[in-house]
Amino acid sequence: MDGFIQLLVALLIFVGVLLMTYYTTKYIAKLQSAGMKGKNISVIETQRLSNTKNLLIVKIGQEYYALASGKDTITVIGKLDSSGLNLPEENPITEGGKSYSESFSHLLEKFKKKQDKE
Repeated sequence: MDGFIQLLVALLIFVGVLLMTYYTTKYIAKLQSAGMKGKNISVIETQRLSNTKNLLIVKIGQEYYALASGKDTITVIGKLDSSGLNLPEENPITEGGKSYSESFSHLLEKFKKKQDKE
């Protein structure tokens, strides 16, 4: 009986440490993402060219730039004219021309219709 209690206490301590680690990691990630958000700089689009090379369209202030990023370098290719760009809407989180919430709503409606038929 004494061994069972020790095992139970050890298991509770282990679960407690896991929960503390989870919430601490989540809290730190939230702090870091809030610190990285800027109002004047945003990445509009990224295209991967290879494992270590990317092509980016970045908005800095009201200007757009094409950048090439490598393993250890970032190179400005040039300034872009915004009239020639296919820019995302205010909500840049889209999938197939629909925002994720619209896509989810559409899928939910299809699921409901399928359930009604059965």
